[in-house]
Amino acid sequence: MGTMQVIIVFVLSVFFTLIPLKLAAGALNTERDSFGWCFLALLAASVLQALAFQVVPGYGNIVAVVLSAVAFMLVLGSGFFGGLAIALLHIVFSFLIGYLLKIFGFGQFANLNLGDIFKFIW
Repeated sequence: MGTMQVIIVFVLSVFFTLIPLKLAAGALNTERDSFGWCFLALLAASVLQALAFQVVPGYGNIVAVVLSAVAFMLVLGSGFFGGLAIALLHIVFSFLIGYLLKIFGFGQFANLNLGDIFKFIW
């Protein structure tokens, strides 16, 4: 995979994970719902999810959703249940966007292979 392809895949993967978060934050009327705050919340949630999968191997999914809710709560300015709703809506919106991309013939963007990006970086 060439350098330009890696950059394009990285930009598209960030774009397709940021849009559902922005939609979820806007739907719940959080205090901070701009793209910058959503990107920061996404980074915080990703770090906490990775930590959850390392520390709690058996129940990592449940702990990851709860920690994502905490990250969204702190960064976007919602309550805990608002953060939990954002985390769940983010999952639903991500699935719907990926499904719509597959329906309209953009299946290669719905199943992005982030492993190639990490191989390129490291």
